[in-house]
Amino acid sequence: MPSGTESTVKSIDFVEEHLAEAYAPMSVTLTLNDDIDISRGDTLVKADEKQPGIEQDITLDVCRFNERPAAVRNKYVIRQATFETQGLIRSINYRRNINTLEKEEGVSELKMNDIAEITIHTANPLVFDK
Repeated sequence: MPSGTESTVKSIDFVEEHLAEAYAPMSVTLTLNDDIDISRGDTLVKADEKQPGIEQDITLDVCRFNERPAAVRNKYVIRQATFETQGLIRSINYRRNINTLEKEEGVSELKMNDIAEITIHTANPLVFDK
């Protein structure tokens, strides 16, 4: 993903050893049966399992860890594992009041330690579990 190209795994290699399986956080080399273009940041998914979302407009929960406020229409570098793209905040849907847990709507920016639901738009599609 995100290309949707299908292949099968020919081998899983770690240094000079062939493995039967690999899992996080192992760093392995996968050899596929087909000559297709995959690279860092692409996601491998078993064909018979629930497929991930592939979108450029994504609603997510965030916690702001920067002293500079985050605001609608500001551009940011979006990094997902080793994949990096540009993105912007389309909307701040609400901020969570940390004392009462109530949703605060009409928020124009996020400050340090704010928890919020936002919608972003990315220059390239992101692969994610819904």
